[in-house]
Amino acid sequence: MERCFKLNVDGAFKHDENLGGCGGILRDSQGRWIVGFSKKLRCKSAFVAELWGLLEGLSIAKNMGIQGLYISSDSEAMVKTFAKDTRIEDESSQLLIRIHKLLKQDWVISLKHDYRETNQCADWLANDSISKDWGTITYEQPPAGIMSLFFADLMRVHFTRNVHV
Repeated sequence: MERCFKLNVDGAFKHDENLGGCGGILRDSQGRWIVGFSKKLRCKSAFVAELWGLLEGLSIAKNMGIQGLYISSDSEAMVKTFAKDTRIEDESSQLLIRIHKLLKQDWVISLKHDYRETNQCADWLANDSISKDWGTITYEQPPAGIMSLFFADLMRVHFTRNVHV
């Protein structure tokens, strides 16, 4: 993809409070920070929080006029939903419709599942959003709490993935 950007998105959910959040980071082809975002949500599942992350990230990228976007999420269920063009009838159906409309616009999109270890900045933003005020917050620069994760990403530091056997 020419002039391709990378969008990492994630969602967070606190079952006991029906609170969630989403977050993401948009980077240029060199991995440099373009913009980050977080949004506190009232939702009923982690899947819905993940969808909100994708919707917010796509909206920001589209509003910036980006034409090529590589999207990474640690939600395998969400990625499979769009790979199979699955229709779901529940709280998430309106979100899915809005995301489908954005995905079908005139731009090149690639949506891929990545493990949480490679999605740590978006994970941090999603979890941090739950403690913030309502609404979407955009970050022109990385917030202080995310700096070490962002620089580790930029330097391509690898994190070990623990797998239970």
